[in-house]
Amino acid sequence: MREVLLISIVTLSGIALFLIVAAFCYGFLRPERVTRRGERPEFPRYQPVAPREVAILIACRNGAATIAGAVRAARATGAPVYVISDASTDATAQEALQAGATVLELRENVGKPAALHAGYVRFGLGGLYRAVVILDDDVLVKPDFITNALAHLTERVAIVVGHNVTWWPPERRWNIWLAKRAYSYWNYQAVVRRIQSHFNVMNCISGSNSLYRTELLDVLLPQQPPYIVDDTYWVLETHRRGLGRVVYAPRAVALLQDPTTGREWYKQNLRWLWGTFQGSSGTRSAGGTPASTTRTCCSWRTGSSTCSARR
Repeated sequence: MREVLLISIVTLSGIALFLIVAAFCYGFLRPERVTRRGERPEFPRYQPVAPREVAILIACRNGAATIAGAVRAARATGAPVYVISDASTDATAQEALQAGATVLELRENVGKPAALHAGYVRFGLGGLYRAVVILDDDVLVKPDFITNALAHLTERVAIVVGHNVTWWPPERRWNIWLAKRAYSYWNYQAVVRRIQSHFNVMNCISGSNSLYRTELLDVLLPQQPPYIVDDTYWVLETHRRGLGRVVYAPRAVALLQDPTTGREWYKQNLRWLWGTFQGSSGTRSAGGTPASTTRTCCSWRTGSSTCSARR
């Protein structure tokens, strides 16, 4: 009985794999047969973007341990940095402010997508800049991240995806968790992401650590994603609506401070879960921003003066 079950599983798996490969090859060789005439979108032509027209946006909840380093690395690119603290219960806002970011504190936890939208609207990024880099709070971008990303932002491109690398210090060289993450990033980006970028069929990316045109964010950010992975939703909607190409920039490097234990992995990946569902159940005001009390902390580039306002 076990042999029959094993043979059946192997056979069905082989058939499924064959059908997937056959469908991919058929679509690649005969695209006109699988895409109806007039259905393929004509991507809009976007204007060039200069480095001075780019800002960096980070949404964060309880990321005091890493946010200061992320802000300092982001500022080294020469772009202004904006941080939204999503009702953090630690010193996230203070750390970001001292590192040189302009900070918006949300009093109510609304989830990452709504927090990003709140900061985008409150800081008026759509009117001040032509593109915005969205980063996670534990990411250390290289100083030339924006320059290398803009090199791929041609007139038909809406999103430029950065190159993820595990931050792997010598003292943690033998950590099995970091080794696994480092290999997975390398393997995925060396093959899959390059192929997807070439054919514009990228279906899932690390949307944080990427550069987005503000024309695209004006359309996508006001919408609450139907699931937690907001960056995947942005990519799928960009494809579905024909808003532009999604390309990969292998030299736009972002170092990710990945967890080193199972407990840290759990805490890092699930700390955004709380508040996501209330954020999707109608907690936005008429203007599209989260209907929660906020506090804005503004720091000048010199870091010598601050202001505070309440709504």
